[in-house]
Amino acid sequence: MGLTPRGRQKPVAGKTGASGTFRQRGLPLVAGRALPVLLLLLLFVPGVLLALLTWSDGASAQSAPAEPTRFRLVGTRIAPPATPQEAPQVLAYVELLDENERPVKGVSPDSAACTLGATVLDNPRFAPLAAEEGTAVVFLVDVSKSLKQNEFSRIRDALAAWADSLGEADRGALMLFGERVRLVQDFTADKATLAAAIKELALTDNRTELHAGIAEGLRLAARGDEALPPRRVVVVVSDGIEDAPGGTSRDEVLASLREHPIPVYAVGFALPPLTNAKRDGLAVLGEFARTSGGALTTVEKADAFKGAFETLRERLNGVYLLAADAEAVVPDGQVHRLQVTLRVGSRTFTDGTDLRVLPLPGVLAAGASPDLKAAAVTAPESTTAQQPAAAGGTPTVTGAPKPTSPSPQAAGTPAPSPGRNLPLLALGAGVALLVLMALFRNGKRTPPEKATSPAPEGPVAEKTGTAPRIVAGEGLSLRLTVLKGADVSRHYDAVVTDRLSLGRSSRGNGMVFKGDMGISGTHCEFFLEKGRLFVRDLGSTNGTYVNGVAIVGPCPLSDQDRLLLGSTELRVHLPAPGEEDRKS
Repeated sequence: MGLTPRGRQKPVAGKTGASGTFRQRGLPLVAGRALPVLLLLLLFVPGVLLALLTWSDGASAQSAPAEPTRFRLVGTRIAPPATPQEAPQVLAYVELLDENERPVKGVSPDSAACTLGATVLDNPRFAPLAAEEGTAVVFLVDVSKSLKQNEFSRIRDALAAWADSLGEADRGALMLFGERVRLVQDFTADKATLAAAIKELALTDNRTELHAGIAEGLRLAARGDEALPPRRVVVVVSDGIEDAPGGTSRDEVLASLREHPIPVYAVGFALPPLTNAKRDGLAVLGEFARTSGGALTTVEKADAFKGAFETLRERLNGVYLLAADAEAVVPDGQVHRLQVTLRVGSRTFTDGTDLRVLPLPGVLAAGASPDLKAAAVTAPESTTAQQPAAAGGTPTVTGAPKPTSPSPQAAGTPAPSPGRNLPLLALGAGVALLVLMALFRNGKRTPPEKATSPAPEGPVAEKTGTAPRIVAGEGLSLRLTVLKGADVSRHYDAVVTDRLSLGRSSRGNGMVFKGDMGISGTHCEFFLEKGRLFVRDLGSTNGTYVNGVAIVGPCPLSDQDRLLLGSTELRVHLPAPGEEDRKS
């Protein structure tokens, strides 16, 4: 038997030498050691990817605006057209708030719709209120001695800082109320002047005419100065206590709030000791604010005034504006429901308010068609509710203006042909003719009446129709003195026995005011009930105001009350109790 040389062993079946044996046995060894690593990688990599995706989603959520949870209308207005070729615009100021009542910025709704009564308003545009639009703010400050001097100094400093932060397009006014209401600074763009007036404030009065203050503040904010921005706001600072004897009532303030489209934002100080009177006052102050479309912020610590005012400023600056064309609106003088609907993501918000649509005298004078141009006085009884989309079809998607586009049609409904529109056009022409006749009926001059003696200087009594009978020595003596208007300081004397009507027309009225075109032909009437003198509006175009508040129904009158008809303001003079008996 022979020997095989060392290192050259005889090949064995299934093997390829030493190196082959090593490879065949080593593969399972490597796979066994790598299995745990592979398992770790399979577990680790998806975890890292999941973490990255979660972080990315979180970063996106932080960069995206918060989703609003509340939608409120905080003021509406119909602005006249800039040129006769343009349409008037419905302006609706909107708040979108989060769950903490903070304004949500950067919202772009998927769709928006605006209806006035049964009319769908064309071309709604929704955007944040631009700084150049401006806001006219009335600062209405309680100067009664219910606060301490150090607490009031904090309020004064916070208000002065607010005045100093007003934008170039903003306007500010300062009005005080205590034992009486007084205007300290009219609307101004001079921030330094306004801030200086605020820094001069002091606690001086022992009583508080809060109700009269709010009524006068609304009247100031509703002024029609062309230089004022369209948006108006009243900011009230008070504890809500009304303790002026015989002052403006709560119901009169609520009637004034329904008449004016101006939100009232109240800062109520609830500093200790918090008595029942303060709690009741703050509750009424909150009612006024909510009815107007505003809000109440209560302050319980003196050092919290600055933060409260800053939060309120942020809220006012975070408002959106929805504008829509009102070309199809007929100024019929009636109250219509304005409804605004927004769809933001999966949520649909809607809110509404009542509008009384009146003619625009300035536009009519320029030759515009009276059945197309309108102005509005708003009764802001705003009710936020999750309602269906506004009547008139699906909400219209916001976008660039489309002046030539027709009114939105319901989905799937073809546009009516010209032949089908003829009855509607005939009906519209008839309505326009009736409106035109109604608008100019009061403006027609009546021919001079024949008289056998010169006309009296004061009010005249007619013996025809339903005019009241005025007999010297009977009934209740009444004198009206003109405070503002064409004949300042003129006296109008009469004796009210049953009823006495006032108006611009000499036919059927006991008192005639011919020089004021804002007074209707038959505007209002005085009447006696149980020995008390009352005034009642008779459906006049511009309303009747007592002490700055629009009256709704009969309103009792007292000596020294102020009566406003059109642009004529009158002082009421009544005899003292028992004086009439002494005369007779």
